[in-house]
Amino acid sequence: MQINELNTQLMNLAINQAKFDKTGEFDKILQNLKEIKAESSSIDSTISNATKEANSDAKLFATFDFMQAMNQLLYGNLDDNERSKLLTKMEKIAKSV
Repeated sequence: MQINELNTQLMNLAINQAKFDKTGEFDKILQNLKEIKAESSSIDSTISNATKEANSDAKLFATFDFMQAMNQLLYGNLDDNERSKLLTKMEKIAKSV
């Protein structure tokens, strides 16, 4: 169960209990849960942005690896086995990007 789902269930429980509570304790709990929900959406947004940035960086590094392999093919002294491995690696990189 995700944090947001759990928070929503707790909020619903606090709302229901607040109807019967005269001390206002559940109103405080409800306010705290609302603050937690607001903070969690900010955290979710930050995680989403970090994930997008990581995926972008991964493509950048894959491109760099591909170019490095191109240089090895062009300027390296490779035997047939090394060349075959390098071409296989480049093919995997090209498919991922």
